[in-house]
Amino acid sequence: MKALVLAAGMGKRLHSNINKCMVNINGMSLWERLVLAFKMADITNVIVVTGYHANELEDYILQHSPEINVCFVRNSDYEKTNNIWSLYLTYPYIDEDIILLESDLIFEENIIKDLCECPFPNVAVLSKMQSWMDGTTVCLKDKYIEEIVPKNEMMNHDFSTLYKTVNIYKLSMNFLKSKYFPALSKYISEHGKDEYYEMVLKKMVVEETELLIGLELTSRWYEIDTIEDLKRAESLFVGGELS
Repeated sequence: MKALVLAAGMGKRLHSNINKCMVNINGMSLWERLVLAFKMADITNVIVVTGYHANELEDYILQHSPEINVCFVRNSDYEKTNNIWSLYLTYPYIDEDIILLESDLIFEENIIKDLCECPFPNVAVLSKMQSWMDGTTVCLKDKYIEEIVPKNEMMNHDFSTLYKTVNIYKLSMNFLKSKYFPALSKYISEHGKDEYYEMVLKKMVVEETELLIGLELTSRWYEIDTIEDLKRAESLFVGGELS
């Protein structure tokens, strides 16, 4: 099992000139927390897509990744593209099942281990929708994701039935190579590079039932997009533990 971390973005809303995964929360950066989670799950090989301040970020990661083998993939068009293109660039490096995640997350270390141990090949980590959450949501049917709901379509659904995507997935190499990357390539050719990889999954879960399992998260997590998010995360996490 490999981890694949998307870390090319600029993080403009944090008003910082460093990459988001270098942001420090109570004495530990988001990247250092990721490394602890990887080690708990016995993941020693990690692909990281870089872009914004790539040299600085890559140097930082190499200095703060004990016992982890890191492979870097550069998204040189990070200012004009979105995570769909960052993910697409990693195709040549997919040679086993992966844990896919964004670099701006803070969560309890056991989440990655639990995801690796989940018996299903393709799994999305979810959290029951709450008022502070924002972004892509899903609807479940017997644990399977039957619909992916973008933010602008949420008003058409019962809020109480929605789950927020935590932006952490387990995806099998077979699924990625035979189905997902071909669909990703087609979507990019039709819609461009400034899109989200979830939009490809949105179409696929409708066309193929029982494709993607939803694993509900019961522990705390937070996505760091803004200064307010950073403050909230600092109040939730103290050092390596939850408060």
